[in-house]
Amino acid sequence: MIETKDLTYSVEDKKILEGVTFRMEQGDFVALLGPNGSGKTTLIKILSGVYRDYSGAANLNLMHIGRMRSRGIAQFVSVVPQEAHFAFPFTALEVVLMGRQAFQKNFSFDSAEDLQIASRAMERTDCRQFADRKISTLSGGEKQRVLLARALAQKPRFLLLDEPASHLDLKHQGDLFRLLVDLNRSDGIAVLCVVHDLNLASLYAKRLLCLKEGRLVLQGETGEVLTEENIRKVFGIPCRKLASPDGHSYFFPERVQ
Repeated sequence: MIETKDLTYSVEDKKILEGVTFRMEQGDFVALLGPNGSGKTTLIKILSGVYRDYSGAANLNLMHIGRMRSRGIAQFVSVVPQEAHFAFPFTALEVVLMGRQAFQKNFSFDSAEDLQIASRAMERTDCRQFADRKISTLSGGEKQRVLLARALAQKPRFLLLDEPASHLDLKHQGDLFRLLVDLNRSDGIAVLCVVHDLNLASLYAKRLLCLKEGRLVLQGETGEVLTEENIRKVFGIPCRKLASPDGHSYFFPERVQ
């Protein structure tokens, strides 16, 4: 379980998050929505132990995240960031193997089990074919799949993703979210995913959290939260909801006259 209560985070005098309260349990697939600058990435960083100087509560399995060791957090929570920069010319496989560090003793080498887990993670994310390529030579979409494989190599119970589809083409966007659904249903991994595409959120997420100006203004089941009125409330734009023959709802911004 991950939960927050009255979570507030400030930079100097500016509040980035204010009074955020929610709970996520095993089996959840939650999409985190909101305009740019609403605090979505900050929330991910608090839940993964990167930012610790917050007020209120942020707990992982009833333990205060701000007081946990990074290794302890990493044994339960893995993160796919918007982007990552590497100071050394690691290969894609070496990057994925970094996901095993939380389970290794200090200064130990990768075991046969670590290699097997990393290889399987790369197969599931369709990046095994460039395992030996330098991470710096990969496209944005290829690198994103490697970062997802690194997260899966941690064998997490909670997977936090910050705009994971931003560099992916249409095929790999679909592949990514189908994989997330499979991880959620078959492996029991709880997913919290920052999404800008309302239609991806509508298709795949069970629940939605909506941030605006650092406050959690909406949360609940996807079908109940994702309405034309709520989209206008959160994003400040008119939007039209259309139903497809397969029963799914799709959302389109109204044309500006």
